[in-house]
Amino acid sequence: MTSFTPDQLVASSKATAAAMFALANQAFHGCGQMIQFNLQAARQALAENGSYWSETLSYMAPEQVIAHHTKLMESSTKHALMYGGQLAASASNSHAEWLKIVGSQIELHSRSLPRF
Repeated sequence: MTSFTPDQLVASSKATAAAMFALANQAFHGCGQMIQFNLQAARQALAENGSYWSETLSYMAPEQVIAHHTKLMESSTKHALMYGGQLAASASNSHAEWLKIVGSQIELHSRSLPRF
C-alpha cells in the first residue's frame, strides 16, 4: 500500500481547488456572455419592432404592408442566424477552456497516482 506524504496531499488539494475555481470562473464567464447576447438580441428586436409598427401603420395599401412585413422577416432571420452563431462560438470557446482545465487535472492526477 502506498501512502502519500503531507506535502503531496497539500499540493494535490491546492491543484484541485485551483482547477475548481478555474472551472467555476469559466462557467460564469460563459453565462455572462450568454446574458449579454440575450440582452443585445432583446434590445435589437424591441428597436426593430417599434420602428416596424410605426412604419406599418403609416401604409395605406395592403401590398405595402406585406412587402414591409417581408423585409422584417428577412431581417429577423438574419439576426437569428447571427445570434445562433454567437451562442455557438461562445459555447465552443467555453467547452475548449473546460477541456484544457480538465485535461490538465487528469494529467496532474495521473502522474501523482501510484502505479500498481
